[in-house]
Amino acid sequence: MLIRTLFATLLVAAFMWTAASAQLFTGYQPQQCLTSAKASIEGASDGEVIAILSVGTTIELGPAPLNIGMDLANGTSPLWLYLVYSQSLDTVAVVPFIRVLGSCTAPPLGDVAPDFGDTEGLRLVPVPANFVQGAALITALDANGDYAAWKAAHPDSTPTITMLATSDEEAFGFPAGTPFWVMNWISNEPDALPFICLVHATTSQTICFGEEIVSVDDQGKDGLFAMAPNPASDDLVISLPASWLNRPVSVEAVNVTGQRVVLRDLSPTAGPQVFVSTHTLNTGTWMVRITDGRVVSTMPLVIAR
Repeated sequence: MLIRTLFATLLVAAFMWTAASAQLFTGYQPQQCLTSAKASIEGASDGEVIAILSVGTTIELGPAPLNIGMDLANGTSPLWLYLVYSQSLDTVAVVPFIRVLGSCTAPPLGDVAPDFGDTEGLRLVPVPANFVQGAALITALDANGDYAAWKAAHPDSTPTITMLATSDEEAFGFPAGTPFWVMNWISNEPDALPFICLVHATTSQTICFGEEIVSVDDQGKDGLFAMAPNPASDDLVISLPASWLNRPVSVEAVNVTGQRVVLRDLSPTAGPQVFVSTHTLNTGTWMVRITDGRVVSTMPLVIAR
């Protein structure tokens, strides 16, 4: 519901300001409007930005369509949305900003920008005063091998959602309260799972996972991997391609919150089947990630008990 509301706000904002004159608006780094965003809630002097968001969508401007998502060349966007929290007013507002002639300016939205009022269920930890952004963010992405493979296969892709926020639970060995950039590419293909990258917003450590993380090696693409049962409860059998025999193989599971669980490390494999205990996985949907260090294959797994 939150993402749908933000997306509707973004479309309205984008239409209104691009209809006036697209040439005035250029991409900017989100920290450039952070101070303005903090002061954006009327009557509040304690505004804090708890999340920053960009949605990748294209606005048709005659023969020159404009994508207002985050630019993967430099980490900028023509429009960022800031979630701003005021403790004194007990409210969270979504505030869109563009930069006109170098100044942070709210698009003429009127009453369209939502005020969430009740803050229950929202993460209210402010983003850090300084965070990885812009070129540094793109450098961290480009250094990740899984993202490099994705980018090579999808050179014109733009993240569907780009969001800076703090994790509300442990993720990838980092404690709750760690700030992350989360970038999500959602495929239009039926039943396709998203490709997701998380970038630690202070250390730049990057982790990516998703259905299409494979190398150019066809063994990762030819359907020679299988898992059973699926849904699973406490045990799982993974069938590997014959070419993977005698290779070191690692199996891990990642869920949608970023929780990562190592299931098996084999060095090397002795047979085409790998037996895995899944009793430590919580009920829900996971991505099982299988790698021999060169090829990575991922498959969805449902844990049901």
